[in-house]
Amino acid sequence: MRLEAPFNIVWLAAVCAALFAVYERGCEGAVAPVVSRVRAEQRPGTQVVEISYDLADADSAGLTVSVAVSDNGGASFEVPTTSFGGDGYGTGVSPGSRKQVVWDAGRDWPNRFSANIRFRVTATDSDEPPNPEPQRLVWIPA
Repeated sequence: MRLEAPFNIVWLAAVCAALFAVYERGCEGAVAPVVSRVRAEQRPGTQVVEISYDLADADSAGLTVSVAVSDNGGASFEVPTTSFGGDGYGTGVSPGSRKQVVWDAGRDWPNRFSANIRFRVTATDSDEPPNPEPQRLVWIPA
């Protein structure tokens, strides 16, 4: 059976439009995670800070959570940090209440003090690291 060229072009255009609609709907259908009730407390006599928060997400069981630290009341989050841990940090974090992150401030920010410390807890809707390379559509010629 031989198909005419106009039919092939129309069929290819319809398939491409349908795939794009599915891709677009999938992106719009995702519900962003919600971080709330962020609290922080320094362990007495140490430079270790415990950060707790609640995490909700209607469509993901595994989220990626990151933390940024500000020493100027939240104007910028540029305190260098690498010493985070706890079951509420990194990839594969499940939604729930009282998630815990532990920050060893003495290691990252030794002998420093600020009354203006703020924490920004961010969750992304995947097991990918925060701010992953954006996915792009690829053109595949027929």
